[in-house]
Amino acid sequence: MSEESRPKAGPGFETKYQDEEYAARYAAKHGTGLGRVLADAFEMRMVERALRRVGRVESLLDCPAGAGRFWPVLHRYTEALHVADASASMLDEAMRRHPNTPVASRSVGRVQDLDLAARSFDLVFSNRLIHHLPKTEDRMDVLEALGRLSREWLLVSAWTEGNLAHRRRRRRERRHPDRPSGRVFLPLATLEEEVARTGFVPRRVVSKFPYVSPLVMLVAQRPPG
Repeated sequence: MSEESRPKAGPGFETKYQDEEYAARYAAKHGTGLGRVLADAFEMRMVERALRRVGRVESLLDCPAGAGRFWPVLHRYTEALHVADASASMLDEAMRRHPNTPVASRSVGRVQDLDLAARSFDLVFSNRLIHHLPKTEDRMDVLEALGRLSREWLLVSAWTEGNLAHRRRRRRERRHPDRPSGRVFLPLATLEEEVARTGFVPRRVVSKFPYVSPLVMLVAQRPPG
């Protein structure tokens, strides 16, 4: 599949990550340029704040794991880090970049297709997935699959409305309607409602950079019983 024919959003967007060269470029981009380095640092801080709300857990699944950008942070909060991604190339790149981070298990496949038992992990961490899915039914398909694997905690990121980045993106797309971004901005209430439909209770919202960045992480918990 050519780069031009790959969908930018919705089911199938992940096909571009199968390419080894793309995976390497994707992994490297967060360390190129002062702006990206600073943005990466803010994002790491955001994730750590979300993890502190949960505390240390026995098992944690990173899905999609991508190139393992968060593995060193995630590993500090779990006894056993498990990873999954639709792209074996991305996981290979992650293993090359983080050879000293122990990985308890590795699975290849979309979260909906993973052959893993229900409630296998104390916490499921999912970063930069939901914002690729413009349709409610596709987001619910993913959220229900993530929730199925978690015994207690679900950490999910999304891009939200009502911030500087969202306003800039709307202006850009009005000027260039033929060049959609492929990124989905949601009202925060929509994200919370969709996560709640999976049976998890939203506990905290952590923002990367309030009123500026669209990226948030929702911390949700499965009620007892």
